[in-house]
Amino acid sequence: MLKEIKDNGDCVIAGFNFKGEVNDESVDVECKLMLTDFQGVKGQEIKNASYPEKGPLASTDWATTEFASKITVALTMAARYHGLDKEVLCRLEPRSALFALQKYKKGELILVPCTTRIKTIDAKKETQMPSIIEEMLSCRGSAMPTGYSFHLAPESKEKFVCPAWFAQGTADFKLVNLKVMMVEVEINGKIGQSKLATKETSTITIPMLVNSKSVEEGTELKYHKPKDDNDAARASTKRPFDAIM
Repeated sequence: MLKEIKDNGDCVIAGFNFKGEVNDESVDVECKLMLTDFQGVKGQEIKNASYPEKGPLASTDWATTEFASKITVALTMAARYHGLDKEVLCRLEPRSALFALQKYKKGELILVPCTTRIKTIDAKKETQMPSIIEEMLSCRGSAMPTGYSFHLAPESKEKFVCPAWFAQGTADFKLVNLKVMMVEVEINGKIGQSKLATKETSTITIPMLVNSKSVEEGTELKYHKPKDDNDAARASTKRPFDAIM
């Protein structure tokens, strides 16, 4: 039972016996112990007490986790729409490779890079510069946290089979038959009923692989990847994607 709140925010709590009855003893509790994870109501704050400046939804960790979760939802929706069961052969040994098991017309084969691994990079940290592949498989969207970038990372091939992650890169343009296509996915959320309902709509743009030319049965499927992963290579290489609005 709360008996008293002092001007500095410290509290005095009544003591209880083993029967649950209030006795004459009192326990002093410091303000910082009483206000753990507590936000005061404006105008009703305890005098001289300190409060957290921000709630969880305003934190950077929450914002980046929320955006990464939306990317996962967007990948799920894209996979269900385009399908993952393609007429392709996924080879693991002696090196990962992806082969067409039928003839595909240009733009007919769409591969969704499903993954639960979303890499978040803080632009302020020089040690977190994205690689060429991470740049190629970057995501964006509405309400994206400022100063951060989000990239798809390959899932373990022992976890599940996703054809997109078996495709390999090559610097030889003659062998390139895949390119990155950016696709917008709209995610809608709603809670509550009628006029009191809260609705949210987010647009997430995710990368997919599509065949940039017609391919014959038995052809290995490859995307363009520069030989050197450095600034010079990045500056001279145009990202191979088409934006879909």
